[in-house]
Amino acid sequence: MKKIFVLLIIGTFIFGSFNAVSLELDNKKSFTIENNNIENSPKDYTHTVLVEWGSAQFCGPCATWSAYIWNLYNQELYDFEYITMIVYGFGGWTDILNSKARSWNNLYGFTAYPTNIMDGDYRRQTSNTGTFPGNLDSCGNRDVDDLEASITVSHEGDAKLQIDIEIINNEGSTYNGRIRVPIAEIQSRYKNAQQQFYHNGFLDYAFTMNKQISIPAGETYTDSILWDGSQHQDNHGDDFGDIDPANIKVYLAVLGNDDGYVDELAVARVGENQPPNKPIMTGPTSGDPDIEYEYAIEITDPDEDDLSVWIDWGDETQGWLGPYPSGETLNIMHKWDEAGIFEVKVKTMDEKYEESSWSDPIIVSIGNLVPENPEISGPNRGGINTAIEFTFVSTDENNQDLYYYIDWGDGSVEEWIGPTASGEEIKVSHTWTEEKGFAVKAKVKDTEDGESGFTTHVINIPRTRFAENYNFAQLFQKFSLFFKIVQNILG
Repeated sequence: MKKIFVLLIIGTFIFGSFNAVSLELDNKKSFTIENNNIENSPKDYTHTVLVEWGSAQFCGPCATWSAYIWNLYNQELYDFEYITMIVYGFGGWTDILNSKARSWNNLYGFTAYPTNIMDGDYRRQTSNTGTFPGNLDSCGNRDVDDLEASITVSHEGDAKLQIDIEIINNEGSTYNGRIRVPIAEIQSRYKNAQQQFYHNGFLDYAFTMNKQISIPAGETYTDSILWDGSQHQDNHGDDFGDIDPANIKVYLAVLGNDDGYVDELAVARVGENQPPNKPIMTGPTSGDPDIEYEYAIEITDPDEDDLSVWIDWGDETQGWLGPYPSGETLNIMHKWDEAGIFEVKVKTMDEKYEESSWSDPIIVSIGNLVPENPEISGPNRGGINTAIEFTFVSTDENNQDLYYYIDWGDGSVEEWIGPTASGEEIKVSHTWTEEKGFAVKAKVKDTEDGESGFTTHVINIPRTRFAENYNFAQLFQKFSLFFKIVQNILG
């Protein structure tokens, strides 16, 4: 099958739990996101799965689902495309944002938001991330009719798009079905309840929503249309004459009349575009807090597009900068407010919203982090006047050599044994000459005199049972001999 895929790469999100919003407000559905162990599903589906999901701008759970599905899509683990059908605005259930999205909503007759219509309703679910990947697999592994679909989109000036579609029927009989050709903005003009832009946000259909088609065996169906955004508008009266062609994605879904499910899907964007090259970042790997350090970032794009730059400094400071011309080397200053180990990385995005992969990370050590409190391994009991061995170990985040200070609890100490490599064990023995409990304490310091706290290990040195029994036996033996002598004297 001929398919056109558009995949973007974006950072990862982490979510909590949220509820679905329903027209019956006392009948909310709840679920918990489980996004930590998504298995890598094979990309050998019988077709690309189509997910159309219904949303409302005032719906809080919809905003969270929007982030989840965008994140999953960009992980490229599953062969699917999705479109966000934004039915209602911020004004509530009476505020219809898009009448064509509402018609789609009515076609499937659901009232809970968000709701995902997967492959033309082969699977349907609200916002349960635990079942979503499995539902994608169920859809993608279906038997489908043997079709080949393709779509091309070209910009004809202003807000005009020339859209051409082609569907080849490789079956041995006539294929009867319908087509759905939604037009969407990759970064939507509409925001969700968290004031974040939707992605793949629906604008309009290029043709009638469910245009009927019939393709004889071995034949090809073609159609075309010149779509003018200025001639179409949402339910608030705002037309689409201001579209950015580079931000437009157009879908061609082919659905069978027998079951209404998707048999084939193709996606296209205006023209060809290559993502930016992986940026190269160089700079210091160590420093001190509150001092600015300079990092050089080389950015290039195969299409010579201007590039925006996203830098993650590892300290929750991040965001887009630019745009800058392709081929430039940027010199960016940054300082860290506190000591720590930070992973610094950068990515770029071109004018058509394609993103590069992340640069190789730079691990930056800022300030001197004190070593970890040492671990002490050894017995809890021991004999008097007997050498007893203990093991000590600690690690240092700056990977500096370490020195150990040991207080045996009886007035004797070992002062700064070392140097010893971070993470390397040392073994030290000690002998106690008194019978009581002792608190063994140890701490470490690094080569910059950064000291850890103390760790304590208690050992008891009691009189041994052997010694007690031995003295009693000696006493008994002496008395036994005395009684034998007396017995002999008395006859």
